[in-house]
Amino acid sequence: MGFLLIDPHIDIRIKVWHYATRPVIALCGAQRGATLRRSLADAITNRRNAPTSNEYLDIIDLTVPFYASGGQNVPVRVYIPKKTTTKTPLMLYIHGGGWTFGGVFSEYDVVCKKLVKDNNIAIVSVDYRLAPENKFPAAPLDVYSVFKYLDTLSRQNEALPKGFEFIKNIDTSKVIIGGDSAGGSLTAGITQVIRNGKLPIYEGDDSITPTRVETLDLKLKVAAQILVYPYLHEDLPSRNEFNYVLDTDIMSFFWESYTNRSWTDFEGQENLFFYPHKQELTNLPPAIFVIAQYDGLRDGSVLYAKKLKEAGNDVSTIVLQTSHTLWTSWYLKEYKEAMNFVHKELKKRDLVGN
Repeated sequence: MGFLLIDPHIDIRIKVWHYATRPVIALCGAQRGATLRRSLADAITNRRNAPTSNEYLDIIDLTVPFYASGGQNVPVRVYIPKKTTTKTPLMLYIHGGGWTFGGVFSEYDVVCKKLVKDNNIAIVSVDYRLAPENKFPAAPLDVYSVFKYLDTLSRQNEALPKGFEFIKNIDTSKVIIGGDSAGGSLTAGITQVIRNGKLPIYEGDDSITPTRVETLDLKLKVAAQILVYPYLHEDLPSRNEFNYVLDTDIMSFFWESYTNRSWTDFEGQENLFFYPHKQELTNLPPAIFVIAQYDGLRDGSVLYAKKLKEAGNDVSTIVLQTSHTLWTSWYLKEYKEAMNFVHKELKKRDLVGN
């Protein structure tokens, strides 16, 4: 596989990624390979770094109860801006990583701090369970659990649980959901769940087709969704054309680890977490897309933006001349362009704090 020199820094990262991860997957198999790759990534990024507050925000690590009895608590990292004069918008952030690695304590800590500093918003970043140990639908159910808990606390008149006192200073009309890559697909899906007021339930081993739905009673609505190169499970040209980061081996590994299915299998098209573009798309919140030109997920992102706009939704898009890792590459000019674009679009919709 050849490499296009998109940027000197990102080119080095891509080469390291390409040559370091293949042997692990090939020699160890999916589960052991995922564990080893995750350990390597954690070591490189100091994933379990302690929450470090600074002059413009406080950070605290908390847990949220699973939405149904018997489930395990969901870890979250909360970012609270210090300098606010009015009630603050709130973002639920969902990290990327092919559903198999990444987390709120890794490079996404930098992303969330930047979003708070630029937009003066509070953020709850979800450390959802990872595959292959926890296959679909573990990740979306963890995300839903966090949204449901925030919804419950927003209605609560009595004292809030320790660490969640910030909820009383949240503007409940200004809730944003955002995520990148795998987190972008989770963002698209959970936003549709909230719009529908129905949670799809997947019963049976490895089921990706919903067998029933649960009707939801949610007060919080989504005011905007930030979709940073979201993954759509669709056979589009860019998924085979731009293999600088997400080539066939890696994408197959991610998909099979998450779903127990071949990456070339396109069953379960009722699944709004995999095929958000094939669902009912009217009356969805404004969508802010960040897309990388040289990214295997480019065409899926463009397609979803197009479908949302055709359905009458408010859609804004920026396409940057780089590849898949731009959102976590703080040293790239495209990273700064992406963050500036998100700030501009949130401000346009009165979704930044004062």
